[in-house]
Amino acid sequence: MTNAVRSQGENLISPQLLDRLACPRCHGALAQWDSGLRCGICASEYPPEDGIVDFRVVASRSGAEDWTDHWAEGRQSRRIQRFFSWYRKVVFSRAVQHYCDRYFAERGVFLEAGSGTSETSMRLNKFGGSRILVALDIVPSVLKRCHPIMDVRLAGDIFQLPFANSSLDGLWNVGVMEHFTESEIDLILSEFRRVLRPQAPMVLFWPGVDSIPQKLLALVQGAVHIAGRRDFRFHPPEISQLRSLRHGREILERNGFEVRHLAFGVRSLFAFKVLVGCPAGRASPLEALPRHMDGA
Repeated sequence: MTNAVRSQGENLISPQLLDRLACPRCHGALAQWDSGLRCGICASEYPPEDGIVDFRVVASRSGAEDWTDHWAEGRQSRRIQRFFSWYRKVVFSRAVQHYCDRYFAERGVFLEAGSGTSETSMRLNKFGGSRILVALDIVPSVLKRCHPIMDVRLAGDIFQLPFANSSLDGLWNVGVMEHFTESEIDLILSEFRRVLRPQAPMVLFWPGVDSIPQKLLALVQGAVHIAGRRDFRFHPPEISQLRSLRHGREILERNGFEVRHLAFGVRSLFAFKVLVGCPAGRASPLEALPRHMDGA
């Protein structure tokens, strides 16, 4: 952790980041209060625990229990989960590095919205600290094991982000969107669009129905169920895998994003398709970049 997040009793958030934050309830400005943060409009208070400010508004978001169970330390210590951790670091992190370093500016505040351990982000170039990387997840316990490349860790809800309008220079996530219904995805993308600056790209790594690794995992999971372990699963259900890149384009466009790039996911060994977009109708330095689909 950098000094952007400090121990309890001192300022938790640097002034540079505090200017970008906002109350997730009313979007009011926040100020340092005691050992946490307080909204100047609705007076909501956001206390820290182990250096992590808790911005969760909904006490029990649907599905949060599944992720709490998934990221439990006992579960993550199992051999199969250790393999997934290795795979995130060796394979997925290279894909994240390629796309985020390609589309993100060299300076600014960037959010991994639904970060988990942030192991897939471990190779991002921080340009000597010019990029501030923020990890946000609804499960506080997993943030305590977050990869040290992340400068700030926040407990929060991607439906109600603790950021001001047009405050972020970029946003990404890996394997998050497919766990929500289409109507929930629309709500999440509306929130992403709210917090992104006019020039800010969004990079989503999203498995498709034709994802080879996911198909293999489904076969193994089915075999385990047949053997009698009906409660076994590798991760929470993926209820909204992309049907195609066209499907991904439709989702972005109906939620007010201009598509900058679509890819089949060669760099993730076809585990994730890649969607890159920026808020539509706003000037963007990415205008000069080609709009295309490819296999990278």
